Amino acid sequence: MDPSSVLESRQDVQGYEILRPAGVIETIYKIHHDLGVLSNTIVCATYERPDHMPLTPATMYKALLATILIDQPSTKKMARTRTWQARLERICFKDCVRFIDDVAEKEQFIRLLQVEHNTWFNTDDKTKPLWRVVVNGSNILFVFHHSVCDGRSGMIFHRSLLAALNKVTREQEESGQEEILLTGFNVPKYELMPESMALLQLLGMRFNMCIGLLSYLFSLFVKFFLRRNYTFFTDVIFKESLPSRDTPVRLAERPVTRLKRMCLSSSQLAASLKACKKHKTSFTTLIGTLIHVTLASELYPTAKLGLSYFAVDLRRFLPTEYSNIMGNYVSSHQSNQWLYSYRQAGATSTANDRQIALMWQLSQRAKADLDSAMFTHHTPLPVANALGLPAIGEDDESITMGIYNVLDVAVTKAFCVSSLVESESESPGPWQLKCTEFSVSAQKSQTGVVERILQGVERRLNMLLEAERST
Repeated sequence: MDPSSVLESRQDVQGYEILRPAGVIETIYKIHHDLGVLSNTIVCATYERPDHMPLTPATMYKALLATILIDQPSTKKMARTRTWQARLERICFKDCVRFIDDVAEKEQFIRLLQVEHNTWFNTDDKTKPLWRVVVNGSNILFVFHHSVCDGRSGMIFHRSLLAALNKVTREQEESGQEEILLTGFNVPKYELMPESMALLQLLGMRFNMCIGLLSYLFSLFVKFFLRRNYTFFTDVIFKESLPSRDTPVRLAERPVTRLKRMCLSSSQLAASLKACKKHKTSFTTLIGTLIHVTLASELYPTAKLGLSYFAVDLRRFLPTEYSNIMGNYVSSHQSNQWLYSYRQAGATSTANDRQIALMWQLSQRAKADLDSAMFTHHTPLPVANALGLPAIGEDDESITMGIYNVLDVAVTKAFCVSSLVESESESPGPWQLKCTEFSVSAQKSQTGVVERILQGVERRLNMLLEAERST
């Protein structure tokens, strides 16, 4: 197929403009969504100002992120498709910004989050962006398809929204007039940032074939040779095989999310961060450790090997001008733990001094492993993992087949810990961000496992903090 003919056919399409081929990470998340593995991501923030003025449509910032995904014929392989990034030329405000009655009660708010997680984007609709904003009193939910951007981008969105709200507020106060709310708006032309793999390669970072091969072989070993009860989530029932592009999960049959929530007060979070600094670990690896302890001691007493992933923001490896760009600049570090020590740490409901010390030691070990992966290699391991993905291929079919075995293990036997969102953002204007929440909907979210994990993590975290206060 002649590439130029493909380009000409895209120029004839009305309503959107093709910008560039989607990166492999963006395509993977599109495949995850279309196969019914992952619905969306939500970053929620609370906006407050001293006079308690509510957020109204007249002051609400009209977001301009207008990326959609387009399937086009592959330029390299006949009868295959490739995903492209495209820009909508116009957005209808009501299509993507919705105001609802204030939901103040905790359980009501959880139900709201569940409804949004269970509202899947229609990637075949080329008239709407793959994101939406829900305004609930002082809370704003930024709901987005993961192929559009990552969790850190959600916080970048909220910081930009905060700045825009304060700018609109100042202009209204100076003019004495409210902004006129339009039904829609044209999207200005803009240059879409290069996808993360291209940027990393420009910096001279390279994929390590040996590391990639070992990781792939390990996934095959876990899938085909490790006894089923030697890993977590053996009670989570999946179909015999994952769906495929030829047999995707119908919308009515996709997983239904049941949300469970664990919130730390500002004092608890401050105490946790202080304790982590004292014990030379991080809050992210501590949470990962407490999840392992809970799973090994309470839920899966026969498990031998714990599989987990830590989400890693790739912006830290890019030049500073890329520190606040929206997109998918995220990878992960795979962590595999033998569970004997974790089971010892959680053997009793009331931890003794030895178990508390062991939990801190395990968290320190996880932190050292993550630091080694990120800072002791010429190409950090999370970067190397990401750079290996383009070798799978560029068309959707090749990517689906290439990630199948790894995806199968990641979905059915592992959990991921992410801390890509900060808690607050200071602003010189009247509007302030007071707290943020981050949630992702995926397969295991519909089981009772999540609630028991959160209860165990919260209980053990309180034990650690109580021990710190008594020392």
